[in-house]
Amino acid sequence: MKTRISQFCLCLSLFALLAAPLVEARNPNRSSWVADLSQAAEPDGLTRDDRYLYSLATDGQTVHALWRANGGASESYRPNVVYRRSQNVGKTWNSAKVVYAGTDQNEISSTDGASSILCAVNGQVHIVVTRQVPGWHYEVLYIHSGDGGASFDKPRIVFTGNDYWVVRDARIACEGNAVTVALEHYHTQPDSHQLMVLNSGNAGAVFTPKQAVWDPAHTGKLYDLRRNGKNLYLLYGYNRYLGVAISNDLGEAFTTHWLTTPAADGNYWGYAGQDVDYYQPHLATAGASVYALWTQNDIYGEGGGYEDPNGRAIYVTRSRDYGKAFDTPIKVSKGVEGAQIAQGLETIAAKGSYVYVLFPTRDGRVMLARSTSSGGSFLPPRDISLGTGGWWSRLGIDPVDTSGAKVHVLSGINYSASSDGGKTFTTPVHAFPYNFTWERPQLALGPKQAAIIAGTGFFYDWELCGGNCDSDILARVLTPSPAASGTGKGLGIITSRAAFESRLDNMQVASSPWLNFKKAMTAELWVRSARLGATTGISDIKTPFLFKESALSNDEKDDFSYAIATVDASGKRLLEAEITTTQGYFPIFANPAESSGLLNYNIWAHLALTYDADVAKNNIKLYRNGRLVATGTASGNIAAGTGNLFVGRYGDMIVDEVRLWNKALTQQEIKGRMNKPLTGKERGLAAYYPFEKTTRDQTGHGNDGILMYKEQFLTGRW
Repeated sequence: MKTRISQFCLCLSLFALLAAPLVEARNPNRSSWVADLSQAAEPDGLTRDDRYLYSLATDGQTVHALWRANGGASESYRPNVVYRRSQNVGKTWNSAKVVYAGTDQNEISSTDGASSILCAVNGQVHIVVTRQVPGWHYEVLYIHSGDGGASFDKPRIVFTGNDYWVVRDARIACEGNAVTVALEHYHTQPDSHQLMVLNSGNAGAVFTPKQAVWDPAHTGKLYDLRRNGKNLYLLYGYNRYLGVAISNDLGEAFTTHWLTTPAADGNYWGYAGQDVDYYQPHLATAGASVYALWTQNDIYGEGGGYEDPNGRAIYVTRSRDYGKAFDTPIKVSKGVEGAQIAQGLETIAAKGSYVYVLFPTRDGRVMLARSTSSGGSFLPPRDISLGTGGWWSRLGIDPVDTSGAKVHVLSGINYSASSDGGKTFTTPVHAFPYNFTWERPQLALGPKQAAIIAGTGFFYDWELCGGNCDSDILARVLTPSPAASGTGKGLGIITSRAAFESRLDNMQVASSPWLNFKKAMTAELWVRSARLGATTGISDIKTPFLFKESALSNDEKDDFSYAIATVDASGKRLLEAEITTTQGYFPIFANPAESSGLLNYNIWAHLALTYDADVAKNNIKLYRNGRLVATGTASGNIAAGTGNLFVGRYGDMIVDEVRLWNKALTQQEIKGRMNKPLTGKERGLAAYYPFEKTTRDQTGHGNDGILMYKEQFLTGRW
């Protein structure tokens, strides 16, 4: 069963929909790093059902987004096609433009959900929209911009369907000045299906239609389109058959290669080549090679009485000569239970000698199968989500890297990347804040390792809108942290559980070997904390400043590998530290009777936690301003787990000079260094954050931080 990536349970969602009024309200502005692309296009502030992000694409520094939104208050069901662009890789966005204004709720018939109806190259933007018109026929409209999306020509008709025929699943691809549109044109009778292609060699000025396929026995739904020079590839299917229509002369002639192979009962049981409302690439090209991806049942289907889900399997086949001949299909889902395969949500990408196949499972995994031999063989699939799951998953290869070894993955709200051909991945990090509902995300890649993530979503807020908040098109760009600039800065963090502006400011750092300490460690930071309370911590009892979660999670957890925190002591804040080892959980507390053990509000304090497993007694220590305020005895190696490191997330504070070491510093070492900056090259220093207008790890180890809510760089310790 499909599950939305949400931070609240399904029963609560259903209760909200049934018991709460249908409140139309804007999304809360909870993050400085997330752009609401569609809300600004709603001048009256009413819900617009911005449900489907059709396309997200990049062309150099420019990011193009296209979505469907309903019209004004008196035309709440009128569909519009809305476009918006960023000219600086998602840092800021220009005003939204309605590139097509519909007049009837059923007028636009383009594929719902993410769809390939926009492409952009060399400053040219091409959009294709399908509409139903009076007289019961369909038209395909083409919309063009020759100035990178600054302005658009009026929509013009490039294909008119026959009366009582349907046009659906129009898709577009472009290279240079060449543009190809593919579509399905069919009558309700089974012997009246055809696939059409429209080609333009002059940036969309003129299109020439060609019939790609007319096959009453098999022709049907169009799933994907790829072009590579003069070569066109169309993935389509009908009645359990899936095939690729291939043209090596821009559509003058087509041949079909059938993909599905017979099941154990002798019949063909291919599944739909796309999820019903979420487009995923199922074709990929790399040089002369073309790859096709599909799911089929290897046991039996309806002919045997019912579909046996255990027979589901995912296959890839390749051609090394532009589609003239194909190799024997390879099963890339080996080892994954067939019943767990979510057919239609698989996707593929290829570049150089690398081929990647990504597919989610029904039990919450995101599996990656990869080839380093141009698809000649595939390594067994493995879960790269580390248990966080992600029904809506996307895959992309870095456009700048010519080798194809750099690959980016989005699984739900979590993002990870690999620079070694998928052999290893960074630990997934949250790309969006907590309490966020997310559907049909898309991933586009830009220069300088920029990952642009966008989709339909809203922040859950009961007080604001009874839980039924406005769905908007939201976007975020993830880029490498910039170099340090300026001096005297710290990271300002605010936690608030207030209804509309609820936020949990933090810096998140992906788990890595540098932070997964074993026998010894030191964590230290300067902190200037405002008054703490029930709305700023895990509870009114405990408020951590720095912590590493024991396990990766999509939710707020209080199970830590190590942490520096305060706890309630009769209304005062008592300093506390904790560590979890292979032998258990070991917290230590300062003496509440001594002032050095209590946190003073609005005064800078230096806090440090050390642990050394090789020391028999008093091997876990907590220091305040260089003075030992708590000690205890622990045993075992540190249970680092897979969880990420967090600075903040609870409390109102400014933090500065966060340092992590792979050794237990002595009291003298702590006192000798705490009042001066480091170079980042000190022996044993694992990660270092002076927060000089950046969250970059100054050791060069790559443990860069990601900000999530409304964090700011403010005046720091020095």
